[in-house]
This record gives sequence, C-alpha cells and structure tokens, in this order.
Amino acid sequence: MDAVQTFEKTLTAAGRKLASATAILNLSAKAARIANARKRARAFLSAQSTVEVSTHPILDHSGLQEAINTLILKERVPGTAAEWLTAITSEIKEVESRRLTQLTPEEIDAIPRGTAVRLRMRLVRKKDGRFKARLLVQGFREPITWDVGGSDSPTASLVSVRSLFFMRGHKHDVISSIDVSTAFLQADEYEPNAITRHVYYQAGPNMPRIYYKLRGCLYGQRTASMEWYRTLCAHLVSEGFRVGKNDPCVYVNPITKVRLVVVVDDILCRGSRQATEAFYTSLAARFKVQEPTFLSLTSIITYCGLDISLTETHTKGQHPKSCISISQKDDMEAFFG
Repeated sequence: MDAVQTFEKTLTAAGRKLASATAILNLSAKAARIANARKRARAFLSAQSTVEVSTHPILDHSGLQEAINTLILKERVPGTAAEWLTAITSEIKEVESRRLTQLTPEEIDAIPRGTAVRLRMRLVRKKDGRFKARLLVQGFREPITWDVGGSDSPTASLVSVRSLFFMRGHKHDVISSIDVSTAFLQADEYEPNAITRHVYYQAGPNMPRIYYKLRGCLYGQRTASMEWYRTLCAHLVSEGFRVGKNDPCVYVNPITKVRLVVVVDDILCRGSRQATEAFYTSLAARFKVQEPTFLSLTSIITYCGLDISLTETHTKGQHPKSCISISQKDDMEAFFG
C-alpha cells in the first residue's frame, strides 16, 4: 500500500513538472512573439523618425508663411510671402552651409546663459526687382570677447582710385572691375582653438529657436570686414602681389604688372588684357565672383559711387585719343576711407 501511494505521489509530481514545463514553453513562445512585434515596431518608428530628422526645423515648419508675413510688415517691403520665400530659403541654406553648425539639445544646455547672440533677417527689394534676404548678426549684442584681431579694416582712398586711372602705363593696359559675391561669407573660418561663438535664430514668434555654432564671420559682425580683408590680402600675396606701403588696399604684381585697388569686395584692376584675365581666373578659383566689367567706349564701370566712362576725342591732324571721365555720385564719400 505504501508503495502504491509513493508511486501516485511520484506521478503527481511528474505531472506538475510537465505542466510547468509546458507553461514555460508557452510563455517563451509568447515572449518571442512579443519581442518580434516590438522589433518590428522599433524598425517602423526608426524609419519614421529618420524622415522627421531630415526635415528642416525652420524651412519645413508650418508657421513659416505666417513668420514671413510678419517679417514683411516689420521690414516695410513690398511683396508677398510666396515672393519672398525663395530669397529667404536660399539665404538660410547658404549661411548654414558656409557658417553654421546646428547644436544638439545637450550642447544647447551647456551654453553659458546670455552668451548666444541673436540673428535677424533683413529684406531688401533691389532696384532691378530682385528679392534679397540677408541673415545678419546683431553686432551690438556681441560679447567683447568676440573682438579678436581688430575690427577696423582699411579701405582704399579716393586718391588711389584716381591714381590708377591717370597714372602713366602701357598703351595696351585695360581697366576693369570685379565684385566678390557675399565676400564676408567667403572669409576664412575661425581657427580650431578660437573662442567658441554661439548664435540663434527665431524666424517668428511661433517658430522654434534654433541654436548654432558660428564657424566664421557673418554680415553684421564687428570684425567681419577685418576677417575678409585678411583673407583677401593673404590670397593676393600668395599670388605674387605686393601690398602698397602708402595704401594697404593697393596691390601690385611686379611680374605681371597688374595693379589693384580694393574697397572691401570691389576690386579695380589695371594691366594687360591677358594678365588681367589670368588674375580673374585665379581669383574665381578661390572665391565666388561676378562677371568682370571691362571699360570700353560702349561699357562703363560703376565702382563705389563713381561712374567711369571712356570717350574718344578727335583733334585735327592727330590720331583719335581716348579720354577717361569720372562722374561722382552724391553718396560716394561713404565708400572711401
């Protein structure tokens, strides 16, 4: 009898263990199904989040049109939000690619309070009808620690400009001018060990505030013109030009005999046609520039408030002579130091 009871107890215990094992297997299978479902859900969410990260926090924001309308009223310029959208989009993309690195939330939290400088957008309707947007640093808000290397850049004097036209030279010399596009954005970036500069931009009251690290100078900064001067000067010296002793914005190449007068991003050039075109080719390889203008009987040069034209005079018994005429605009004094 004892043996039978013992056997029954053993069978009961074995049944319980089998039931427990079955339950464990069922639970394991269920857990595996849940894990696979969670894995698929994470993959789906990851794909969705990737799409969201690729969107631009300003340009793809639903409140951008309202922000542009507010900006148009503030700047008091004609046009609609749709007409200004292309100019604003182009400016933001250009500045971000050349000068700004967007910060992560952790990097934003590490910025000392009150040290990030605000950016603002200026809108200008050009005389030719173009819509021009410019993203600026509010220079009066810059910390004094940002002023490294001076802020007073030199500009050529009016005497230097006139001397370039009326000096003695070769009869085959040509006079031309060229403009460097968005010059300040093409200045050299800050050194890796330079002080860290932070800026932020908020397109409108209902738009997010985006923080950036500033990699190089922007329009509106106190030191921007000096940063550009040093960049251009270093490039010209590397191309064989010598800086003038009396005017640091006059350059002479002793080999090609090309002479330059520089007022910020406007370059006036005198030399042979071949040497001039070679200089413009090397300049365009380093900077983004506009098409040069060559002075001729049918083409005038507008340079920093001066309208320069070439006319031909006739004297009886002599060959025709070319004469340069310079007409000054009322606001030309603002261009020269």
